[in-house]
Amino acid sequence: IDAEVAEGKLHERLKELKSAHPGSLYTHVVFRKGNNLTHEEAYLFERDILSRYDYYESD
Repeated sequence: IDAEVAEGKLHERLKELKSAHPGSLYTHVVFRKGNNLTHEEAYLFERDILSRYDYYESD
């Protein structure tokens, strides 16, 4: 899916998905070329998503 979404809406949807698929939600973050993020910003965002929602990384 290629779509822009506000960060708050993203977290809301990921929380719903994690509840619907406990222990099996896989997340993957892709950044488009020319996204104006620094490497550190992209890394921190991806780590935040994985640590909150991904079955392998989250509690």
